[in-house]
Amino acid sequence: MKKKNKKFVKLKKVLAGFMALVLVIGLTIVGTLAWLSTQSNSVTNVFTATDNIYLTLVEPDYDSGEASNYKPDGTISKNPYLVNTTGDDSSEWVMIRVDYLTKEGQEISFKNAARADLEGKLFTLENYLGAGWKKIDTTVYNDLNMSQVVDASGNKAANAKCEFYVYNKALTGSTNVGSAYRTQQALETGIKDSLSVPDTAKTTPLFTSVKISSQETLTTNGYSMDVLPKFNIVIQGAAVKNEGDDAGMSTDLNFTSTTDKTKAIVQKLVDLLATKAPDASTGQHK
Repeated sequence: MKKKNKKFVKLKKVLAGFMALVLVIGLTIVGTLAWLSTQSNSVTNVFTATDNIYLTLVEPDYDSGEASNYKPDGTISKNPYLVNTTGDDSSEWVMIRVDYLTKEGQEISFKNAARADLEGKLFTLENYLGAGWKKIDTTVYNDLNMSQVVDASGNKAANAKCEFYVYNKALTGSTNVGSAYRTQQALETGIKDSLSVPDTAKTTPLFTSVKISSQETLTTNGYSMDVLPKFNIVIQGAAVKNEGDDAGMSTDLNFTSTTDKTKAIVQKLVDLLATKAPDASTGQHK
């Protein structure tokens, strides 16, 4: 009887061990179940900004023949203005830099001259400072940073003889204007004769012509009628846009108050044009 009890006890232990093994196996199976899974297709939403803004300087009335052999009392048609040629509705603030370069006698290079030294003596700019233009220097903003400005003569900062003009209205973009202007053919033939530009996409001319002084005025100011000096008026433009401020670009710049907005725009434009001096050897853009 005792032997049977021992066998029974042993059998119970075996069964208990078997059940424990089954339980462990069961737990292991639960822990390694394969999860069903998948992923959706990928959708990419592309957001693009205008990488560049474009600006074109035009002088549709300029006649190189008038300028190539100028004479006292002559008039050289020259009406520089800027056109927003971005090609979409992007607006931009714009500025013009002007350098006056002279070359007399046997001089090898052109030299920068102040307009004040030439205006009324060698020539007069007719309809100078068209509507909307403002001449910018430290008398307008006494804290304007002009330290990077250089001219063709190598003058820097306060001694540089060049001028900066900012337009008080932002120029709006035009798809038709942008696509037509940004080709050399359009620059040569299309602007003057056939292409209509909205007033909102262009500035007024900075001036409309260069009037050569009379012989009396020229001689009084030391110019020889035998060898009148060669001179170039070099004009360069720049544009900036504050992305995300389209609404604010509908308001004209205010130069009568020291607003942070106007000062920031002016400084950025000056920075863009500060070191764009013309080539003294040719008197042209570098």
